Amino acid sequence: MEPAQPNPALQPYGKPAQPFVPPPLRRPGATSTKVWGILLLVFGVIGVIQLASSVAMSLSGITGTEMMPGLDDQTKRELDQFYKTMIDDMVGRWTFWAYVVSEFVIALISIWAGVRLAIRPKAQGRKLALARGLIVLLFLPVYGYENVSLLDGISEQQQQIMRSMNDRTIRENAGNASEKDIQRQQEEARKVMDSMAPVMKGVNYGAIIFTAVIILVVNGLLLFFMSRPAVREYLEAVEREGDHAIPQFDPSMGLMLGPPPGPTDPSQAPGSPADDKPL
Repeated sequence: MEPAQPNPALQPYGKPAQPFVPPPLRRPGATSTKVWGILLLVFGVIGVIQLASSVAMSLSGITGTEMMPGLDDQTKRELDQFYKTMIDDMVGRWTFWAYVVSEFVIALISIWAGVRLAIRPKAQGRKLALARGLIVLLFLPVYGYENVSLLDGISEQQQQIMRSMNDRTIRENAGNASEKDIQRQQEEARKVMDSMAPVMKGVNYGAIIFTAVIILVVNGLLLFFMSRPAVREYLEAVEREGDHAIPQFDPSMGLMLGPPPGPTDPSQAPGSPADDKPL
């Protein structure tokens, strides 16, 4: 007597297993494109705000001494003259205007590249991002020269104003001291301030160098990521086909699966009597 055959209809493993279909993923290069697009939008907006405020302060002639109630009238006049001299010297340099124009162009390109990368991806966004990075690196020496010139002028004028304020303070508080004692105290105070000047200048130069290094790193990374084939292919595909996910891509295997399984014959659909036939 033959042993009873199990009924496949009652077995949990009697039906063929359905292949696993992973959830759709984004195309390679999409993440880099979106992240750099957002960063460029932020850089562009901040650049426009900073440039507008700098130009407004430079050309308006406002010195801000009216908001310094602790200063005497003579010091305020010296500060006003200092700012006027500094601004006249600044706007008289061609490097200043080259810096302003380059910052304006960089800000506009950054915003437009950000839109074309993060909001409405197009192949043009990658080209704009590359152009932005190259322009920044090209004008980096102008940025360094302008900031060094500005800091040198500010430091020199501030030292002169501090000496003048210190001399007046010593003379006002001298009382019955002789002129020789007053001059000796003024000279000692000047030596102390002069000894601190190199330290402050070194701090200022260090800040400029640090900022320049950050600019180099950020724009170097921008050029690196925007020159990757995955970013170029992603933007070209989006412009051609739209921004949709890669269908049937298994990231664990790095393989493309076939189309999702489906019954091609109604008689072979899961649960049909054909599936319950014993082998």
